[in-house]
Amino acid sequence: MNDLLIIEDHVLKGVRKKEITSATIPEGVTTIGEKAFFECALLKSVTIPDSVTTIEDKAFYDCSALTAVNLPNSLTKLGTSAFAFCTSLLSVTIPSGVKKIGHGAFINCSSLHSVTFSKGLSIIGGSAFEDCMALVSVVIPEGMVKIGECAFSNCSSLPSVNIPDSLAIISNCAFSWCKGLQTIHVGSNNSRYLSIDGILYSKDNSCILKYPAGRQDSQFVIPDCVTTIGENAFENCGNLESIIIPDSVTEIGISAFFNCTSLLSITIPDRVSEIRDEVFLSCSSLRSVMIPEGVTLIGSNAFCGCSALESVSIPDSVKEIGDFAFQYCSSLKSATISDGVRIIGKSAFADCVSLLSANIPDDVTVISMCTFAGCTSLQSVRLPDGLTTIGKSAFEQCTSLESLSIPDGVTEIEEDAFRNCAYQPEC
Repeated sequence: MNDLLIIEDHVLKGVRKKEITSATIPEGVTTIGEKAFFECALLKSVTIPDSVTTIEDKAFYDCSALTAVNLPNSLTKLGTSAFAFCTSLLSVTIPSGVKKIGHGAFINCSSLHSVTFSKGLSIIGGSAFEDCMALVSVVIPEGMVKIGECAFSNCSSLPSVNIPDSLAIISNCAFSWCKGLQTIHVGSNNSRYLSIDGILYSKDNSCILKYPAGRQDSQFVIPDCVTTIGENAFENCGNLESIIIPDSVTEIGISAFFNCTSLLSITIPDRVSEIRDEVFLSCSSLRSVMIPEGVTLIGSNAFCGCSALESVSIPDSVKEIGDFAFQYCSSLKSATISDGVRIIGKSAFADCVSLLSANIPDDVTVISMCTFAGCTSLQSVRLPDGLTTIGKSAFEQCTSLESLSIPDGVTEIEEDAFRNCAYQPEC
């Protein structure tokens, strides 16, 4: 079988036949080169000798029949996407000589149920085990320093995680979409992180970092000591109907409550100044939200897909409504936009099919692209005198809009601004 392997200067470069079903790499080979077994879809078994120290990027990429691999103790480097899309791989043990697992090394190994890390490991690269949906057992060893971005994202069967004392960095989205995750334990001597009742906080309790998405509670009260809700902190928490945010909170991170599909209402504390991007994206049961005076920005996609939201009042302090901020809020009938708003982003209210009227504040000079596109119930719109531009497809498919007074200062009406509207501007 070795005659099918291409070996030069102790480096396995590739195979002569993609239909190879098994491979025994001879002793003396030190490196399995980049894409050496790339897309060898029939490869079921491989024997790697103790002489191998390096497995380069995509070496076994998409070897979808490979069920097992024994990595030798001599191994020191495990490259980017080395075993990505090995969808039949069941378990793996990382040798102690490997200090870092490369980005996406085992991404979408969808049958992988067990990973054993040795104590020498210090970094798990970004997306290293992303989409390993069968993974049920992970023990992160003492000595680990960093877990990369999305490292265990969408490991939907993972029930718990143990964070050792040594771990200093848990990157953004490291455990996002882990819908089965119920508990996060942290070593008592960890200097950066703290676990209270299985929920991850910063060491000083000031930031809630991760509420495990698999918990069954319907209500959660954030402790009064918390001032910051971290990015993605509650994402995909589908059982939570109520989250009480204390007055101590001043900052809510991006995507903090993304896809909390059972969340019914939310009150944002007075000291919060920005509702950042995607904070309530796809909170499909959210019926009411209290936005306090003092908020200056409603970010992109902030309430996009909140299909149960019936009304919203935007206070005078808000200066900008971001792109797609309220898109697909299909039950939204009333949106009170305060006079302080100066910028309304593209598709901000697009596809709000129940919206009846819109009053554009005086300081808005541009109706952006697709701002009200698909608002099929929209009957009345008040445009400000200072308006200069109506953007592309701004009112496209507003089939109930029969009349509109366009201010004299409007100098540009872009393509398809009123396409498929009952109202059509005079040429």
